[in-house]
Amino acid sequence: MPPTVVATSDKMDEISSVAKDYYDSDNAFNFYRQVWGGEHIHVGLYTRLEGEDAELKGVDRITKASSLCTEELLSRCFPAGATATSDGEDAPPASECTMMDMGSGYGGTARAAAKTLGCKVVCINVASRENEINAAITKDAGLEDKVIVPGEKSFFETGMPDASCDVVTSQDALLHAGSERHRALGEAARVLKPGGRMVFTDIMQSKEADPKDLQEVYQRIHLDDMATPESYAKWGKAHGLEFVEFVDMTDNLALHYGAVREVLVSRRGNLDGVEDGFIDNMARGLDAWTSAAGRDLIRWGCLVFTKPEKASNTQNAANAIAATAKGYYDSDNAFNFYRQVWGGEHIHVGLYNKLEGEDAKLEGVDRITKASSLGTEELLSRCFPAGATSSSSSGEGALPASGCTMVDMGSGYGGTARVAAKTLGCKVVCINVASRENGVNAALNKAEGLEDMVIIPGEKSFFETGMPDASCDVVTSQDALLHAGSERHRALGEAARVLKPGGRMVFTDIMQAEHAKPEDLQEVYQRIHLDDMATPQAYAKWGEAHGLEFVEFVDMTANIETHYGSVRDVLVSRRGNLDGVEDDFIDNMARGLDAWTSAAGRDLIRWGYLVFTKPPWVQASKCAEAMDTKPYVQGWNMNGRRVVFTPGLLAISYGTCSLCVVCGSLEFALVVARFRSARVHCFCFSGLPRC
Repeated sequence: MPPTVVATSDKMDEISSVAKDYYDSDNAFNFYRQVWGGEHIHVGLYTRLEGEDAELKGVDRITKASSLCTEELLSRCFPAGATATSDGEDAPPASECTMMDMGSGYGGTARAAAKTLGCKVVCINVASRENEINAAITKDAGLEDKVIVPGEKSFFETGMPDASCDVVTSQDALLHAGSERHRALGEAARVLKPGGRMVFTDIMQSKEADPKDLQEVYQRIHLDDMATPESYAKWGKAHGLEFVEFVDMTDNLALHYGAVREVLVSRRGNLDGVEDGFIDNMARGLDAWTSAAGRDLIRWGCLVFTKPEKASNTQNAANAIAATAKGYYDSDNAFNFYRQVWGGEHIHVGLYNKLEGEDAKLEGVDRITKASSLGTEELLSRCFPAGATSSSSSGEGALPASGCTMVDMGSGYGGTARVAAKTLGCKVVCINVASRENGVNAALNKAEGLEDMVIIPGEKSFFETGMPDASCDVVTSQDALLHAGSERHRALGEAARVLKPGGRMVFTDIMQAEHAKPEDLQEVYQRIHLDDMATPQAYAKWGEAHGLEFVEFVDMTANIETHYGSVRDVLVSRRGNLDGVEDDFIDNMARGLDAWTSAAGRDLIRWGYLVFTKPPWVQASKCAEAMDTKPYVQGWNMNGRRVVFTPGLLAISYGTCSLCVVCGSLEFALVVARFRSARVHCFCFSGLPRC
């Protein structure tokens, strides 16, 4: 499922631009400076107002409550160094630390951290006028060396080096990242040092809220939705952060918006540079927020994450890759494009050279759909060569399809899964990170009565399918492993893990030619947000490294140029008639399709079917011959793990479910192979020999 153009970058630019234009506008700039809370333009902690502070009115009340919120935030950023108490176990000391503030506004939090805790703070903010105020106040306070304003920076491109910050914070700003909020957490995870903390507040909707009840709020903030505490926890995990807690302080929301509304209305006519129309709209918006809070539709509080001390760079990369793919395929433009243009239920390259008779005369979407269906038929004939109708691959030792379990990695709308279930009778588990595609898949399965045959276990990635060891007969994928980026080898490792001995892995992917130079493919790489593509040779090597035997690569590259050309023709011809697909997306996608067809025409691309098998159990009848003719014997334990026995050495497989390569016994704890004497011994728990 190749996203020929990744429009996410355009979406991020649009989100940043909308926020910048709003906060730099005269009305908003003057309103926040004079009404909201001075240096702090976020929700305040009114429930913490005590003594004389509880008697404060108007702007003074808002300002004090906002300051208390900042103190609470910093106590959780640096719990060991701040005066407030929180769980400070393993927290970094504040002094000499570097903090990044995402959506820093006028810099109130940054200066509080610099003055009271001694840390250096980098302010990330897109609004130039707010940044100017921040810089001026910071200069007056003599904190220019501590509070850094690097210009107009967004949540998505902070410009900070990897692992350069001890803490990342934000106050009621990530809300404005819209559909790309998960990317803001990804950027935070990237810049955090191992052991660092991310602590932020945000205005969210409750998990139970019905979106239709929040339409007035969405319109007020020009968004289609808000996050939930649960979604932030999920996104953090996807980027390698550990969720610590959500401190629910929602009871302050109605108090805050009510206080701001009172000041706004009472000062009508006395607010410099704030027009009456803006005041009226803002008052209605504040009423909407207050109403939503009163109906328990809104959540607000402090979310705390940590980046593990010994963070696995590989795992973080895998999580980031999965999150990127999910963000793209769940976006409105991509979702609607693939549904209406690419091929319906099948969103992968098609076999145009197999179109015959009346099918060869098809045009437009019908042509793409038919070619894609032929591609699926060819794939299944190689997954189950003895059981499929096509005879394009050797069926020697092949699995009967009926009763088998297949895993489809990157299952999209489930087209391949349903074909396999209907025509071959196998059970299919769909592995896919995109929730919207999974939703369509589930609906189509239900409509065809295939819910028991086609299983969708939720949003799962190539790297963590959730399937048990050695539980599947076949693993397949169509043009999806491309998106695994630098972790493609791990996708093959996961396939090898879940395959039963004797099982098959069959997949298509868009790859680069072995002779292709990276500089000649930069336009293609940029379109798919990757640094490279695999080659057939690389996949063969990775498969072997994970214990799979490479069978063949069936080169079908001739179809690539035809496919992308066909998709481009349909896309351009239907401009203006594609529901939910913006013109900018169409333009970018068309350029991307041109890049793909150009690369294919210059013989830089490869596409086709790769076939692997997982070796069966080593049988006693084959052991002696293998030990005489090979430098090692390879077998599999009952968990699907590879065991290699080398002559003259001991090879031990630990576990209560291993298989003796001679007698096949399962009732033992250790397998010990001594090839000097060409004998294999297994021992039960009592230590008595079984063979």
